[in-house]
Amino acid sequence: MGILITEQDVKNLLTMELAICSLEEIFKKESIKDSINSSRIRIKLPEGSLNFMAASSRSLNLIGTKSYIPKTKTTIKFYVQLYDGENGNLLSVIEANLMSRIRTGAASGLATKYLAKKNSSVLGIIGTGTQALHQAIAICKVRKIKTINVYSRNINNRKNFCTLINKNINNVNAISVKTSKECVENADIITTITNSDSPVFSSKWIKPGAHINAAGSNISTKREIDEETISKASTIVTDNIDQAKIECGDLIQPINIGITSWDKINSLSDLITGKIKGRSTDNEITIFESQGVAIEDLAIGSLLYDLAVKKAIN
Repeated sequence: MGILITEQDVKNLLTMELAICSLEEIFKKESIKDSINSSRIRIKLPEGSLNFMAASSRSLNLIGTKSYIPKTKTTIKFYVQLYDGENGNLLSVIEANLMSRIRTGAASGLATKYLAKKNSSVLGIIGTGTQALHQAIAICKVRKIKTINVYSRNINNRKNFCTLINKNINNVNAISVKTSKECVENADIITTITNSDSPVFSSKWIKPGAHINAAGSNISTKREIDEETISKASTIVTDNIDQAKIECGDLIQPINIGITSWDKINSLSDLITGKIKGRSTDNEITIFESQGVAIEDLAIGSLLYDLAVKKAIN
């Protein structure tokens, strides 16, 4: 029987720096066809739906799966399972709520490392839910952020989130702002981490050279970014193009009306390995569309398993 890695174990073992490095390595492996991602499927059941995704890596000799059942008004429980790629034995079950938040943040951090201006100092975050803190932590690991503008429709949520940022990130000034326009208009980096059905800011408000992480939605009917922002971008990158074609409303809807096309959308693995260029000038708009893919869970799960074995967790 494999080892159980609990939420507390994840908290004790996993750092954002390690997570970002782990994702960087797995995307390098994907670029040479060493690692393979299988897109999320949603299996409808009488009591809800089972979301399931999987990935594998030859060099890691691992197969990983992630499953969860979304329920309204309850906390979703995420579980990652790691299997030996040679014999199929179960190696580990991971309680993956915190792991998922760190992995999603790390993906935005990794994309920001390759796409944002080097001298970026102002971050605007729209959304203050459970995923938001680790978005901020990750971006602050790859850029010297001095100011974080925070916007949520709920004034208490944004004020509480500013307090949370100040407790968890050193040497930044977190500011609660009253509108999404105030949040993004002077931001070098913009992160959206909402469940909105419609765009949360206007393309007219973003300044030249901004990098945008759209990390909130993996539902094809939802959008956080408007068509004009998509049309302004010189480079658009996603963590998996096949999955984006199924889930990414920010891209699906503009592509359907001819704003852009799938052959202009790039993979994160191609960006990291230099097959495509991130930005040529400090005036270009760049976008990372984060779908949250199984290859990321495999990478972080493998890292956690190795750390747990070294700590003799059982």
